[in-house]
Amino acid sequence: MPGPRLDPEEWNRIHDGPADARSQLFRRGLALARDACLEHSRPGEIWADVGCATGHLAIELLRSGRRVVGLDIDLRLLRATRIRAAQGLPLAVADALRLPLRSRSLDGILAVSLLGYLEEPGEFFREAFLALRPGGHLLATCTNRSGMLRRASRPLGPISAGTADGAAGIQLHSAACLERSLQGTGFVLLPHRFYNFYALWGGWAFPPAGLSGALEALCPAPLGRGLARNILFRARKP
Repeated sequence: MPGPRLDPEEWNRIHDGPADARSQLFRRGLALARDACLEHSRPGEIWADVGCATGHLAIELLRSGRRVVGLDIDLRLLRATRIRAAQGLPLAVADALRLPLRSRSLDGILAVSLLGYLEEPGEFFREAFLALRPGGHLLATCTNRSGMLRRASRPLGPISAGTADGAAGIQLHSAACLERSLQGTGFVLLPHRFYNFYALWGGWAFPPAGLSGALEALCPAPLGRGLARNILFRARKP
């Protein structure tokens, strides 16, 4: 899985520290993925969090009654997750392009921010399709290559190891390309969620959080895909 490496301590601070413009960028995607998972699943279902990083999403879903396995290629991140999760969360070192999962073994797969590490996500989509049971869901977030508010931003600076939105090494994908790739794999597309309607200048965000949330709720899909910084993709295996 190419791309810059995350720093576990800094990644924990992003999710656990005081909310600011930078942390909101990542927290919003995690919250939307969590809510979509809870909407499209039931307690007892088996989900994989691919690219689980320090396990924030996986642990939340585990507490909601879902059975979750956390997968990441970076052993340092999994060690940090183990400290947070104790023994309740199964973890494994895994490459997203070669998932160590049995065919039709999962009810759902989450991939929050993972696509930014993949130059060509199609291979991951194929792996996910094989691992899902019929009716299973894939939920994935990514930076919107077409987002005007992203392009209006100024760099935040790296998250220690270079993972800020738009940092060197992070792949940007367009909604149209990912839609074609998902459908070509066999997935049925569900309505996407466009989010993070603000531009960033260092530590400042405009518009402020309240107005950004209103834009997220009000912008129809064609306008949203041209403005929003990020996208939550939702797809189902027939």
